[in-house]
Amino acid sequence: MADELTPWTVALSPPARRAVRWQPSLLGGLRLVLPILAVTGLLGFINGVNEFLIASVFLTDDSSKTAAVGLYGLVADEQTKNQTFGLFAAGSVILAIPTVALFQFLQRYIVGGLTAGAVKG
Repeated sequence: MADELTPWTVALSPPARRAVRWQPSLLGGLRLVLPILAVTGLLGFINGVNEFLIASVFLTDDSSKTAAVGLYGLVADEQTKNQTFGLFAAGSVILAIPTVALFQFLQRYIVGGLTAGAVKG
């Protein structure tokens, strides 16, 4: 059996002898798909946080409004727009913190996916 091993089969061989035949290919494929999943998760999170149009149409009760709709309500009134703009700006910064934190966490996967597809030339 040792004579039959080539570098290609050694690279694809499982780390433990108990591993089943499909585990190395699944884990290898997962490493390739991980950057795509990171970007999809990040964009889905940003879309969920910043969803404005549907939330502003369907959520009429003040207690069920999303943060984006609530922040828009601060500057929607022409008479109080200048008075509440500071509160709007502070709320926007606070609303951006989870998105930035998630991006910082997923950045290594995103950059790893971009550099994995690079061609030496």
